[in-house]
Amino acid sequence: MTKQTNSGRHAVVIGASVAGLLAARVLSEHFESVTVVDRDHLPSRAEFRKGAPQAQHVHLFLKNGLERVSRWFPNLEHSLREGGMIPVDFGREVAWYNGGGWHKRYAGGPTGWGSSRALLEYQMRAEVEQMANVRIRAQVPVLGLVTDPQKERVTAVRLQQPGGAEEILTADLVVDASGRGSRTPQWLEELGYGRPAVSTIKIDLAYTSRIYRRPASAPDWTCLGVYEEAPGKRQGLILPIEGDRWIVTLAGYHGNHCPTDEAGFLEFARTLVQPEFYEAIRRAEPDGEAVMFRIPASIRHHYEQMKQFPEGLIVMGDALCGFNPSYAQGMTAAAMEATVLEELLGQRGLVDGFSRTFQKRASGQLLVPWIMGMLEDSRHRETVGANMPGFGFMRWYTSRVLKLCSRDEAVVRKFHQVLHMMKPSTILFHPKIIWQVLTMG
Repeated sequence: MTKQTNSGRHAVVIGASVAGLLAARVLSEHFESVTVVDRDHLPSRAEFRKGAPQAQHVHLFLKNGLERVSRWFPNLEHSLREGGMIPVDFGREVAWYNGGGWHKRYAGGPTGWGSSRALLEYQMRAEVEQMANVRIRAQVPVLGLVTDPQKERVTAVRLQQPGGAEEILTADLVVDASGRGSRTPQWLEELGYGRPAVSTIKIDLAYTSRIYRRPASAPDWTCLGVYEEAPGKRQGLILPIEGDRWIVTLAGYHGNHCPTDEAGFLEFARTLVQPEFYEAIRRAEPDGEAVMFRIPASIRHHYEQMKQFPEGLIVMGDALCGFNPSYAQGMTAAAMEATVLEELLGQRGLVDGFSRTFQKRASGQLLVPWIMGMLEDSRHRETVGANMPGFGFMRWYTSRVLKLCSRDEAVVRKFHQVLHMMKPSTILFHPKIIWQVLTMG
C-alpha cells in the first residue's frame, strides 16, 4: 500500500484487540499519527489478559480473513510459526462430524493457523508497535466522546490517566473497536444523538475451554470438531496451539453448559454424539484449569440506520456486531470492515459523510454472515430473534447439503468455500447439488 497522509493528522482507536489492531494498521497508511488506547494491561508476551476473557477459547481466522490479514501483516505468518503456530489444512487435517456424519476429507482445502488468540494478538500488536507513526497506550480507560459545539463531529476522546486525571485527546477520526462492552450507544445518547437500533439473537451459549498437552501418539487429524444435529445443543472442538498443546472447547446452547470441574468437563465430552472426542482427551494431560465464557446473545448495532450520526466516528468489530462465536465469523468480519475502511480512505479521505458511508458499507459486509449464523441458530426452538421468511426451506436444504458433505468431496469443497467466506452461498445451489439434495435417500 502507498503511504498517504492526506486523510487527517491524527486518528484514535479505542481497543487494542484484533479489530483495533486491524484498524490501526489501515489508518497508519492514511494519517500522520495513530493512537491506540486500551483500558487493559497489555502483556509483553503471548499470554491471556483480563480484558479479553473470550481469548481463552478457540479462535480461527476463516480463509477470507486470513488473506486480508496476511496482506496488511506480511510478517505475521512467519512470526506465528516461530512462536509455535501449526498450519492446518481444513480439507485434509480436520476431522469434522456435522450434519449426522463425518465430512469427507481431501487435500488442498482452505488453510488456517493453529494458535492461541493470545499469540495471534501479541504478534499483531508487535507489528503495529513497530510502525513509526503508531502509539499504543495501555491502562487508559476512555470516559467518553467530545464533539464540536454544533454536535456535528466527534473531535476528541476523554481519557482517564493512571493517576485519575482526565485528558482530552483530539482526533480527526475516532474508531471504536472496544468489543462487546462498547459504550458508544450510551455516549451517543448522552450527546443527544439517540441510540442505534439493535438486532438480538438470544442463544444462551457458553464456552468451556481447557488446554491439554498433545499426546505422544498423534491421531490421524490435526483438528477435531463434533457438532450435534438439532435438537442436540452440544459441540466440541480441538485445535492445536503453540507449545505442542491442544485447546479444547466444549460449548452448549440454551442451558447445556459444560462445567469447569475436571469430572464435569470430561463427562460433557463423553456425552457428545461421537466418542472420538472423549477418547482424544481422557488420557491427555491437562495444562491448567477449565474456564467458561458466556454469550447470552448475538448482537448487531444498526448505526447505519440512525437519523443522526456524527462525523469523525466509526464503530467496528464486536462493538458493531458480536457474532455467535461457534461459526468463527468475528475476526474475519473485522477484517472485512477494515477493508471497507481502507477503500473509503483511499478513494475519498475524510470528506463529509465519511462516517455514515462507512457504517452503511460495513453493515452490508455483515449481512451475509449474520444471516448464515441466524439460520443455524434458528434450528433450536428456544432461540429468540432468529427467524426470517424462507428459513424453513433453508434449514431443510442446508441440512441435506451437510449430509452430502459426508458422501461427496465436490460438495464438501464447495461448502468449505462458503464457510470460509470465499464464495457466495449460491454455489450450493448448483443444479447438480440441487438434484442430489432432491434425490438423496
